[in-house]
Amino acid sequence: MKIRIKSIFAVGLTEKLRSLFASGKDLVMEVEPATKIQELLEKIGSLGPAESFDDLMIHVFVNGKQKGFDYELKPGDVLDIHIPVSGG
Repeated sequence: MKIRIKSIFAVGLTEKLRSLFASGKDLVMEVEPATKIQELLEKIGSLGPAESFDDLMIHVFVNGKQKGFDYELKPGDVLDIHIPVSGG
């Protein structure tokens, strides 16, 4: 099944992923049915090791609503992945 990633605002993105978004395109990914957000993040790979994922540090919005890592993706879902930052 296909899902779209509209944006990834995260440190550590590969240059390949970064260039896809810079060109104004959404990233279309093929995933198995019932893939969970956790599994998708692992597949992306550039967000760090899976054991470091924390839903306070990585926010995933599906179709505009924040979802947990156990959410099962559905065909046509549109994701935005964000890592909150702070500064001083």
